[in-house]
Amino acid sequence: MEMGVTKTTSYQDLNIAYYTNGSGRKALVFIHGWSCSSVLWGGQGALSRQHRAIFIDLPGHGKSSAPQTEYSHEFFARAIKAVLENENLTQCVLVAHSLGGPIATMLLRLYPSTVASIVYVDSLFINSENYLPEVDRKKLAERLQDDEYFEAKIEGFGTERTTAELKISVWEGHGHFLFMEDCDRFNAEVQEFLEKHSLG
Repeated sequence: MEMGVTKTTSYQDLNIAYYTNGSGRKALVFIHGWSCSSVLWGGQGALSRQHRAIFIDLPGHGKSSAPQTEYSHEFFARAIKAVLENENLTQCVLVAHSLGGPIATMLLRLYPSTVASIVYVDSLFINSENYLPEVDRKKLAERLQDDEYFEAKIEGFGTERTTAELKISVWEGHGHFLFMEDCDRFNAEVQEFLEKHSLG
C-alpha cells in the first residue's frame, strides 16, 4: 500500500521520518512497537483513505535517526509530538502496537489536550509512576518523603477508580501482529470505534 508522502521533522537535532496521507487538523497516528517500523502498518490502507493518517518511524527505527541515547517512553513521546507540531495537528487518535502503547500513554500524560483517544493493539494501559516524565518522577520522590502524603497515597490504592470507556477485543488464534494477520477485521473494528465515539 502507498502510505502517503514521506516527510521528516527535527527533534533534538534528530531526523524523525514519517508518512502522511490526507489533510486536516485531526489524524490517526500509528505508533509501531520495539524494533519495528511504520511499514508494518501497510495494511491499514482502508483507514488512511477515510481519515488523515500519519505513520511514524520512532527514533532508532525505520528511516529515523538512531542516536546513542536513552530510549525512554518520554523521549519517544516528545519525538512524536514534534511530528504532530510539524503537521499542525490539534488532536489525534493514537493507534499503538506493543511498546507503542506505553509511549501513547506517555504522550497522553504530557499533552492531554492533543490525544482524543488511544487504540492499544496487543499492548496495555499501565497507569503507573514508571511512566511519569522525569521531572514528575523527581517531584513524586520528594512528596513521598512526607508521611501524610505517603499514607494517603497507599490508602488510595484501595479506592474505586474511574477511567474513560475501555473496550476490550480478544482475537482468538491470532499472534502479536494481528493488524497484519487480518487487516480487514482490524480496520473495521477501528473504524467502528471511531464512528461510535465521533472521532472520525
